[in-house]
Order: sequence, then C-alpha cells, then structure tokens
Amino acid sequence: MTQLNTPDATTPILGNLFSYDVSSDKIIFNAPSDSYIIEQKVNGTWIQVNLEEKFDWLNTEYRVTATDQTGNSSQPQTTVINTTSGTYHPTDPTSNQIVKGSTGNDYLYGGNGDDTLISNTGSDYLYGGAGNDTLIYGGNSNAYTALLGQAGNDTYIVDKALLTSSSYIHILDNSAEENTLQLKSVSSSDISLKQSDSLIIISFNDSASTIRFGEGNLSSIVFDDGTVWNKAQIEANTIGKLLGTDGADTLQADAEISTIYGLEGNDTIQGGVQNDYLYGGNGDDTLISNTGSDYLYGGAGNDTLIYGGNSNAYTALLGQAGNDTYIVDKALLTSSSYIHILDNAAEENTLQLKSVSSSDISLKQSDSLIIISFNDSASTIRFGKNDLSSIVFDDGTVWNKAQIEANTIGKLLGTDGADTLQADAEISTIYGLEGNDTIQGGVQNDYLYGGNGDDTLISNTGSDYLYGGAGNDTLIYGGNSNAYTALLGQAGNDTYIVDKALLTSSSYIHILDNSAEENTLQLKSVSSSDISLKQSDSLIIISFNDSASTIRFGEGNLSSIAFDDGTVWNKAQIEQHIARTVFGTTGDDVIETITANQTYAYTLDAGADTVIFNVLDNTDNLGGNTKSEWTDFNLVEQDKIDLSQLLINDSGNLLDYVSVQDTQAGLIISVDRDGSSQSTYHSQELILLTDKHDTLENLIASNAFIH
Repeated sequence: MTQLNTPDATTPILGNLFSYDVSSDKIIFNAPSDSYIIEQKVNGTWIQVNLEEKFDWLNTEYRVTATDQTGNSSQPQTTVINTTSGTYHPTDPTSNQIVKGSTGNDYLYGGNGDDTLISNTGSDYLYGGAGNDTLIYGGNSNAYTALLGQAGNDTYIVDKALLTSSSYIHILDNSAEENTLQLKSVSSSDISLKQSDSLIIISFNDSASTIRFGEGNLSSIVFDDGTVWNKAQIEANTIGKLLGTDGADTLQADAEISTIYGLEGNDTIQGGVQNDYLYGGNGDDTLISNTGSDYLYGGAGNDTLIYGGNSNAYTALLGQAGNDTYIVDKALLTSSSYIHILDNAAEENTLQLKSVSSSDISLKQSDSLIIISFNDSASTIRFGKNDLSSIVFDDGTVWNKAQIEANTIGKLLGTDGADTLQADAEISTIYGLEGNDTIQGGVQNDYLYGGNGDDTLISNTGSDYLYGGAGNDTLIYGGNSNAYTALLGQAGNDTYIVDKALLTSSSYIHILDNSAEENTLQLKSVSSSDISLKQSDSLIIISFNDSASTIRFGEGNLSSIAFDDGTVWNKAQIEQHIARTVFGTTGDDVIETITANQTYAYTLDAGADTVIFNVLDNTDNLGGNTKSEWTDFNLVEQDKIDLSQLLINDSGNLLDYVSVQDTQAGLIISVDRDGSSQSTYHSQELILLTDKHDTLENLIASNAFIH
C-alpha cells in the first residue's frame, strides 16, 4: 500500500541563499522552502535576526540553518558580505562570499563556495576560485577589467549600460565547464563576434567597448531579449575564422580570415595578409607563415612549419607534440626578423636552414634561449635549450644536439659533483646540474640554475635571475647595479639572504617560491622595526624606513622572516604585519584600533580625521597596537592622533612620552606609555606619517595629539 504525504526524512541541503542585484545595489535573500533561522555575526557573536527579501548593502556575515518537518537540520551555511579595497582573500574559504571592490585597483579572490564578486571603479581583477561563482561587472572607470571564474560552472554578468567608450572586459575560464555570459541592456542583434588571434571579441553596434574571451571559455551567451546562444551558435556567429575537416585540407588565410583550424588530417595551411593564427590539429600538417606577425601551432603529429617571409618582425613557430621540422630560408629574412621556435625537449625536432652554411652563423646563450645570429644580418632565430635535436645546413652539415651545445657560447655547465662556478663577461648562463653547487653571477644579466642538490646561488651586478632547482637552496642577493633581481627557490625548503647594506635606492628584489614549503628570508643590517609590509595586488611588499628599495614576495611564499636583532616572524606574524588598508571619507572620520597586533594603513581623505589608539593588550609597550602607517596625514586639515588611552599618568608634557624620527619614508612617531622616567613600558614605534617631515615641537604646537 502506498502511504501518501510521508514526511521527507532527507536532511535539507541549502543552495546559494544570497545574491546581488546590480540595478538596485541591494542584496537579495532567497529564503529556503523549509523553516529556517538567520543569524548575524555581531562583535564575534551570532545573534538571531530577521531579513527582508531585499536589503541594503552592509559589511557583515549571515548564517542560515534550515529544518524540515521531521526535524532534520541542514548544515549551517555562512555568507560573508564585504566591501573591500586592494587585495581581498576570504578568511574562511568554505563560506560563500559576496564581495564588491572599492575605488582603486582591486584584486578580489573567492573561496571554495559559490561566490559573487563585483568590480567597481579602477582596474579590477576578480578570481572566482572553486565553486559555481558569479562575477559581475560593476562599472569601472578604467579601461581594463579581468573576470576569471576558475574552477566550476561560472556566470558572468555585464550590463552594457555600465560600459564606457573604452571598456575592455577580459573573461578567462576553462573550456570544459558550463560557463555563461549574461548580457544586460542588449539583444543578440546589437553585437558582433570576431576571432582575433586566440580571443573572440564581442563588439557593440553603438559603442567602442569590447568583451573578450578565449575560445571555448563560454558555453552560452544569454541576452535581454530572451535569446540564448549555445557553444555551437557562438561558433557559428564568430567571423574571421575558418575550420577544416577530418580530411587532408588545403586552407588559406586572407583579409577576412586570420584564424584557421585544420582539425584532423594531414593539412596544408598558409597565412595571409593579417596577423594569423594557424592551428594544424591532429595529423602531419604543413603550416606556412606569410605577411604580418604569424603564430603557427603544429598540434599533434610530425608537422612541418615553414617561415614564409613575414613583413613584421616577430613570427612564432610552435611544433607541439610530435617530431617536427622547421624550415627557414635566410633569403626571406628582413633586417629585423625575429623567429621564435618553441617545442618540447623530449622530441626529435629539426631546423633546416636554407641559403646558409654552418660557417655563416653563431649561437649564443641569452637568458633561457639560444640565439642564432647571422654574420651579415641583424635577423635572429631563437629557441629554447633542447627544443632542437638537430640543425641542417644547405652545405650538407648537420649539427646534432651535442654539437649545438658545443657551438653555443655564453653558457657553462657544472658536473654531477659539488661545483664552484663563476659567471663573467663571456659567460652569463650557468647550470650547476647535480651536486651541492656554489654559483656566482658576473657583470652581465645572469641566469644561474642550481639544479638538483642543496645549492648556493649569489647574484652580482646586472639584473640576475637565480633558480635554485630541487633541494634546500640558499639564494643570496649580492648587490646588483640594476634595479631588478629575481630569486626563485623552486622545490625544497629554501633560504633567501638579503643584506640591506647592499641595496641601492632603486633595488627591487622579487622572491618567488612555493607556498607549501618552509622558506626563510634572512634580512641583514636591519631590525624588525625598520621595515613595513603592505599588500599590493597579489604581492607583499617589504619597504624600509630610510630607503626606496623594496623586496616583494607572493602570499605564503615565506614561512618566516629573520632579522639581525634576533626577531623571527613566523607565517602568522608575517600576516599580522601586512598593513590592512582603512579608507576614510571626505568628512571628519574617527577611526579606532580594534584588533591586537594588526598593522593598518590609513588613507582617510579630506576632513579633520582622528585615529584613536585603544589599549588592546595592557602588557604590551604599544597596548597591543602594531606600527602602522597614515598615508595622508595633514596638519592643515587638523588631523589628529589620539593617545589618551595609551598614556599612563600623563603629566601633560608630551616630550616625556612621545618622540619622532624623520626618515626617508616619512615621520615615525614612537610612544613610551608611562614616560621616560618610568620603566614598566619602553618607547616603541607606533605610526609612520608617510612623506611627512616635521618636528615633534611643531606637531605639539599644532595640536596634532589628543592626550
């Protein structure tokens, strides 16, 4: 017997309950069908609240739990709603995020949930992360906006009414997903699609704005008139592209067609007058460049890529999978021709050089490339190390891989042992190979590769690139005359050593490593109070009080920073010392410190602004505050620093409690909470007034302090 109306015994599963309405700038609550409770986090405590279906934007967290008729309760679903500036990473990546950028150039990162990210003014970069995310173009004053959905089936929403005449929206996603673009305020007859290089460009009939996306990145486009284009219709409506068949096709680019896909079969594809993108696909294909700057992609198979004489300088020949042949006739080269061959090192790839003998060329290592130069021409052919297994000349000479290696100058190879290697005026690229090697740069722009083993690499003059390779390596900044030095530890727990005494006024050291390792930066000739950390886009910048030099590293790349005074910051402390930006308004802002051991960067705009330093930890010299920065402190606007909570038994004479240091970065204010005559607390740096240069006496006379 069938029993009707049996209670559902299945635990409720909550979908995404909150969304954002662009037109009204409101949050929409999509209530679950089961009974539910809503809680809001207030001062760290969850408090039960009620919500309207639509409500104004506010920075908060909500938690929803649903219960069905039989008493089964869902897992609580938390949604974080936030307006932010600069770089935003979710504190809890499992929560759903609704995050909107601010007036600057923002980098917004979603987590593992179904997040909603909204751009704003400036040039914004939105990264959805894992989950089925919604990325919304919110109307940006700058031209470029990047929307990167990443993993999951993502939705992109662009309202044409928000575009400016120069808007350029770039959608980047994965081709194997169901990603949708919703176009508001536009019908399908108002746009055109055109292939340009590797992108498809959406243009509007009455605007110069564009939306660009990679082929296959979108599975559908939805218009306001109800029309929906699926992937096949997007393909059919894209002009400037030609597709081959599964057979052996002969295809030609022209003034209208600049992108050709040979697909299956042994195809012959020739470029035309534009900058062409030729894709051989599967099969043993023949691809021929022409005028313009062409990009030839052989695809799978033993392909032949022929330089056909291009009027523009750059031509790229990419054989891809298979044993490929490259044919270049020197007679077709111009004085500025630059041919770039890119292939896989594990294949038998051959370069046939026509109209030239082996005595007419020279090979030189430059950075990560080998350059073929001609005795009587400024043209060059460049290829990666090991991309070619042989070079065949018109005089019958054939160089195999070993001979290519032997004829390449500017490179030095180590052994399987522990080598000590030095770059010089002739040698700028060194490979340590196996063993625990010591490699030092020379006078050029050097590329030093440690290889396997626990290596020590030392930069020198020029702009150097140090690659540790596998092993626990030590990369040392040796004092470079040029601004940029790159230190890449790669696999292993690596140590970076930088002596501030060796930095110039423009030094820029870039540390790149993996986040899952124990990598340490040792800072010499500097104490922890001499630096500040600030997030900029995807990097963290170390700045010095008395120098314009910087050290930059990716978030999580360093597990510790060790200073000369014995202080060591672990990963959590590094995070705490990264200045959290606080923006003010054009009015009179009052900002209070609320989180212990958190560094802040205050940009409070016009008005008579006040920063209040509260006591967050009474045992600390600064009351639990950490040295922060005020980027636009202005005495004329009557900005003030409130020390009334910090100072103990204030005698009224601030000279006993406050001191200043005028540095290149600005004016550093230090505080001794109980005064110079007492010993419970000691003077410590509290805040940097960026680019301000003044005296303590003038600050006091100008009533800059509340005490």
